[in-house]
Amino acid sequence: MIERLLGRTALMLIALTVGFCAVDQASRILLDSRTPIEQQFPVEDYRHPKPYVMFGGRGADAGGAATAPGIRGLELGGEADTLNRLGYRGRAPSPHKRPGATRIFLLGGSTVIAGDPPIAVLLQELLGSEQRRDPAGDSGGVEVFNFGVLSSVSGMDLARVVYEVSSYAPDLVLFYNGGNDLLHPDTWDPRPGYPFNFVAFEHNPVLERDQARYPALALFAFGSPLLRSLFGGYFLDRFVPVAAERGRAGWRTEPWRDAIATTYVEHLVKADAVARGFGARFAAFFQPLVHWKPELSAEERAFVDPEKREVMRDLRRRVQREMAAAAAAAPLTLVDLSDLYDDTDEWVFTDEIHTRQPAKPRVARAIRDALRDDGLLPEPARR
Repeated sequence: MIERLLGRTALMLIALTVGFCAVDQASRILLDSRTPIEQQFPVEDYRHPKPYVMFGGRGADAGGAATAPGIRGLELGGEADTLNRLGYRGRAPSPHKRPGATRIFLLGGSTVIAGDPPIAVLLQELLGSEQRRDPAGDSGGVEVFNFGVLSSVSGMDLARVVYEVSSYAPDLVLFYNGGNDLLHPDTWDPRPGYPFNFVAFEHNPVLERDQARYPALALFAFGSPLLRSLFGGYFLDRFVPVAAERGRAGWRTEPWRDAIATTYVEHLVKADAVARGFGARFAAFFQPLVHWKPELSAEERAFVDPEKREVMRDLRRRVQREMAAAAAAAPLTLVDLSDLYDDTDEWVFTDEIHTRQPAKPRVARAIRDALRDDGLLPEPARR
């Protein structure tokens, strides 16, 4: 009797194990927990670890071999739009600048990367006819390079100017950012100014010295996409103590909100000083979010959280106040584009920060007009 019961129990355990393995293998094919932007820009390629700047697009390897041809990207006109040798979308700057050329570098997050074409290309098209000619008659022209990085915040953009952009003789450095600086602390790592999900790097289990705290069982279970889908909250709490960090950071308190605004604008002021140190000019553009659009379309209302909308609107006011104070204290070009879509109730945003393609040319035109107004563009060629 006992042997029969043990046999049935063993068979049941085997059947459950085999069944779970079959379902788990199927989930690897059928389940995709990535966000739409992460599906469009695979994390393993677009958040490739890099020193000093945290991460960036996968470019050339340590030996100098180009890895970009193997990168997945957007499908534009039937051809894969891959990353260049430096890990950025579009053309890579050559080590030596052409005589008479004006080099413009556009930095920001996924809103700079995304697009068919992206904002950098739209800006290049607008400025393409504005060329300078040297006495010898050689055409220099304006070159716009896309140095956007998925999930980048202003501090990472600042580091990228120091460690990467400065090597390519920039004439003008542009930031189109601010959205991630506000959204990330409210959703993930709550500490103002920290890189995207830095709390996950801090709590890397490989670096855990206390063996009693090493999450061995949780890591084993984490290998299953089915369990990750069913118990995502457990794994997040086990590996990344976001709730505890929110308590320490004073999440959504008045000091926390002030720190987000002041940290962001401080990064802009520092970027201006760094760019000038390398002989370049600087301009920052505070980007729009869906939360600041007065009239939402039906598609936008479907994903906007009213409580978060109020938090973001309050943060916007604080950033605007800090930008005005910084611009009054020094000759800075800090442009507020957060109201760029205030005049429309049409469908603009596909999520909190990304826009549909028809809305992108307005950004490029606004950037061009602001640069002209501040005299940061070369004089148009005489015809």
